[in-house]
Order: sequence, then C-alpha cells, then structure tokens
Amino acid sequence: MREYKITVYGATGFTGGLVAKYLSQHHEIQKGNITWAVAGRNKHNLQKLAASLGERVAAVLADSSDLSALEDMAANTDVVINCAGPFALAGPNLIEACITKATHYVDVTGEITWVRKMMTIPRPTESIRSVICPMAGFDSTPADLGSYLLRQSDPGLTDITCYVKSFKGTASGGTLETIRQLISNDRRELVRSVLDANYLCPNLKPVMSFKNSGSVGIWPVKKPESGWTGPWMGSVNARVVTRSASLEGGALHTYKEQKLSGNFLWAVLYFIGVLLLGVIMVVPPLRWLAFRFVFNKPGQGPSAKQLLNGYADLLFVSNTGKTVQLTMHCDPGYKATSIMVAELALILAFTPQTQTGFMTPATVGGDALVERLQKAENGSAFTIKG
Repeated sequence: MREYKITVYGATGFTGGLVAKYLSQHHEIQKGNITWAVAGRNKHNLQKLAASLGERVAAVLADSSDLSALEDMAANTDVVINCAGPFALAGPNLIEACITKATHYVDVTGEITWVRKMMTIPRPTESIRSVICPMAGFDSTPADLGSYLLRQSDPGLTDITCYVKSFKGTASGGTLETIRQLISNDRRELVRSVLDANYLCPNLKPVMSFKNSGSVGIWPVKKPESGWTGPWMGSVNARVVTRSASLEGGALHTYKEQKLSGNFLWAVLYFIGVLLLGVIMVVPPLRWLAFRFVFNKPGQGPSAKQLLNGYADLLFVSNTGKTVQLTMHCDPGYKATSIMVAELALILAFTPQTQTGFMTPATVGGDALVERLQKAENGSAFTIKG
C-alpha cells in the first residue's frame, strides 16, 4: 500500500490550490481518514498550504526537472493530479515517472500538441500499467461527457453538435502563458492538430472526418433554437471526443462546437472578439503588450466572487435529435475544472481500472463521473440532463 491516495502536483498555483481545497473538503477524504499530499518545488509554500488543509495532508518537494524526485513522489501515491503548466515544460518527466511507477495520472492541460507528443513516444504498450488521462478539466471533460452520454443513448448516431448557449468565465495568467508558449513555439504542429480530425488517435481506428469538426464564420440556425452560431473550441475538444469514440470501438463520424447567440448583433460582436484575440496572440508586438499590461500574470486568476458567478450551459444534439444538456453553475475554467479533475482522480483512487494507457475523461469516468459531478458541492455545481 502506498503512503498517499492522491498527490496534487503544482498545488501552490491557482488551479492546483482550488483542487487541493476541494479535496480537503470532500466527504470521501474526510470520512475515510485519507492521507494525501500536495507537491511542487517551493518547500515553504507547500508546507504552509499543507498545514492549512488538515493534519492528514503532507508536503512533498519535487521539481519538474528532477526525474528521480518525481519517481519517488509517484512511487508513494496512487494518483497524481498535475496542475503545473505550461505542461509541455513541466509535464513530460512527471508522466514518465507515473508510467515507470505504475501510478495513475490526470491533468488539466489543454495543450493538445504536447498530449500527442507524449502519446507517440516509443514505448512498449504493456509498459503502461496505469491510466494516463490528460485534458481532464474544462478542456475537455464537458465535451467528452456530453458526447459519451449521447453515444450511450443512441449507439447508431453519426454526428454530434455542441451548442454553447451561454458562458461566463475568466482566464488565469497560467492559462494565458500556456497559450503564448503554444503559439510561439509549436505553431506548425498546432495547425496540424486543427487539420487532423484524428490527431489524438495515433495507432487507433480513425472515427472522424475533418468536415464539420469545428465551426468557422457566423451562421443562422433554427434548431435546437433560433439564433446565430460562431466558432468555439471544436478543434481541441473534438480530438478528445474522437479518441473516446475510438477507444469504445464506436463509429462517430463528426463532432462540432458552436457558440450560440440569440441575435445577429451579439454573434458579430462575439466573432470580432474571437478574431481580435487571435490577432493579439499571433502578432508578437501585440502579444507582448497584452501580456505586459492587460492579461493576468501566472499565479493570478479569478476572484472568489468570479469563481462563484461564472457559468456555462452546453447543449449536445445528435443527428437523430437526441439531446444532453450539461450546465456548470460556477466558473468553467477554474472552479468547475478543479471539481472535474478531482472527482476523476477520486474514481481512479478508489475504483479498480480494467484499462490502462492513454485514456480520456469519458472512458475513465463514464457514468460514475456524471453521478459524482451532479452531487458535487451538494448538487449546486453541475446539472446534467439527457
């Protein structure tokens, strides 16, 4: 038996702190007298955080560049939650340590190019004796779960569209820095990830065609309700949805995401905002100015009020007309993310796994994760219907 059930790596960062706080208040942790840990590279901050979370929380010192220290950490825990980004810089050694020590791993990255890189490192298939589940936060658990529920109710479907009916959230400095690193250092691979619908399915059965995997431009719709649609995160989330369908042996052909606006004016304003953000991120001088004077710095994030007042309402519709509605009643990128990744880690910590290797939130969590999210925060954080 290992010393810790769960270790939160990067716990002194913004998202890691939210995950650690959520776990400290979780009934399974409290009633089970579970010993768990927070980990990172700053000894003083870790000890201070551990002391604030309870007497059964340990502080583990491990720098992301020290493979030996990471292997020692992984060997002493059942599950690692990685919240330390940018993940392309801080994550490779930790994933390798978890694979070496057969430790389950989950993270909150949205760095799709890095995820594929870790998947395609040559290693014997049988060498991965644990679950490795990246992209378990807002990227891309809601999309993956909504699509999973539709596939369960309608195995013969061929198309899924996710309509983002409403959204209110903020971006932390860490997330913005991750985007900057991705665009600055890996632009060619990023383009490839957009063009390849099966980007996260190396050595798996291709199940999705490129067309309709995203949405470009502004388009009128009458169903599921009248409005105008614009682009969302389809080029990222679709890749995780595709991997889930492939792992399940399904035959899903297309998945797309669209931001739904009630009228044309709001759709145009939203689209201009998306284009403006894209220009800022791509043009180096504008990017420098935004990061210097406008955006949050790494370690900064939404206020407590913003975390509670955020929301996201997602409607998933199959080509046969069946629907699933998934609503987050808190900030999607941070509070909801901390809940989703923590609950997935708890599933891994307490439920034996029949599959190992690079998995997805839906293939690991499935119905159990849906049930847990509906009960989270006394039932106030998520509503899932369908």
